[in-house]
Amino acid sequence: MTTRMYALQTEALDAWRTAGRRGIVEAVTGSGKTQIGAEAIREALADRRHVVVLVPSQELQQQWAAILAAEFGSVTQVQLLGNGNNSSPNSARLLVAIVHSARELRTVPKGSLLVADECHHYAAPAHSKALLPDFEWRLGLTATLEHVDGRHRRLIDYFGPIVSTIDFVKALSDGVIAPFSIAMVGLPMSNQEASAYLEMTREISSAYGALVGQFGVDTSSFGSFMRSVNRLASTSEYAGAAANRFRMALFERRRLLGNSGVKAASVEQLVPAIDLAERTLVFTSTIASAQALAERLRSLGITALSTDSNLSGIERRQRLDWFKRDDIKVLVAPRILDEGVDVPAADLAIVVAGAQSRRQMIQRMGRILRRKSDGEPLARLAVMFLQGTVEDPVAGGYEGFLREVLDVADDIAVFRSDQMRDANVFLASRGGLGEARLPRWEGEPVRTPIWTPPTEPFDVRRAFQIL
Repeated sequence: MTTRMYALQTEALDAWRTAGRRGIVEAVTGSGKTQIGAEAIREALADRRHVVVLVPSQELQQQWAAILAAEFGSVTQVQLLGNGNNSSPNSARLLVAIVHSARELRTVPKGSLLVADECHHYAAPAHSKALLPDFEWRLGLTATLEHVDGRHRRLIDYFGPIVSTIDFVKALSDGVIAPFSIAMVGLPMSNQEASAYLEMTREISSAYGALVGQFGVDTSSFGSFMRSVNRLASTSEYAGAAANRFRMALFERRRLLGNSGVKAASVEQLVPAIDLAERTLVFTSTIASAQALAERLRSLGITALSTDSNLSGIERRQRLDWFKRDDIKVLVAPRILDEGVDVPAADLAIVVAGAQSRRQMIQRMGRILRRKSDGEPLARLAVMFLQGTVEDPVAGGYEGFLREVLDVADDIAVFRSDQMRDANVFLASRGGLGEARLPRWEGEPVRTPIWTPPTEPFDVRRAFQIL
């Protein structure tokens, strides 16, 4: 079986070849990175080279194994390393290895090909042990390579440069992904949440003042600031105490935003849009919140289940299969669906989790961007945020993600909590505003002005909402 390559995928593969078959392909989720890897593998096998596909999880191992068995199984056996499998790259021509096991390897046949899926993971010192020098051909695949702490430079040193970038503009123009609209839904905090948020922000501000004023932490960029803080956190001096105080308060504030009861309750108000969607994915911060939200939706008559890492692999695959067959309409999950897992096509995603990084948002939106076989023309994403917090786009929340999609999204709208009816009209639309599928709510929704990128220079104080 040979899957048709889009022009952008062919161009990416050609760029990798031109670079001496070493380099990284950075492509937005949903744009077909796996097919690029499969074609590189086809070349390596034809050249009688051994191949190792490196993955970060059991789910991705099973997914790659199934794809490669369909592509090459008639001529080459696909073998596994990790999750109870002990095949060796020295005997296996085609091996799919989980990084936790692969990092124990010491040699591979010289001249082998390494295809590293979600390669941004392998910048971590422990995982980088799997990046052996004997791999002559090296292909890294990722949606977003950059780490704010600069660790991605290790990957460039090993794989080579980014040889091809498939961003939203290119993927849309080539028809690789579906067009999309985004609704940013602003919600007021409860009194209890607002009080806790203020207390945590004061703690963050106090620790920040000590780090900058007493210990001279670099504030020229977000990455340099966090690198300095993380470095100080490992020391036992007063600076280390301040750094750890800062990180702990930041963690607690993120947890508060991710577990907001206001957000969970507001999902109920999007039930009209969920009813009209083919399939809906809901992203939460924790396993407990995913389970609670799925139960809440079931109480409203919606067939919903959660999936998480506490379930067995068989149970997770079963729930994905039910979702694919439309036995369930809504699948709720924490981070387990963020990367790589082949999620059945959905046309609506709702992000309830706290403010996410650019990488996570690209990954999550990619779950709904694959072209739909039923002709559904538009994917819709709803992002719930708490007003006046670091999540709020007015305060810089989701800035990296919004900058990337601002000029390519079919539409981006901002709604307040008293505009949920209009948000439903927007999210129920198949082709943008004015084509809503809710006849009783005809007409263009009333919205607050669209988000615009801030023009002032980067400021760490603004990024953390320092008081």
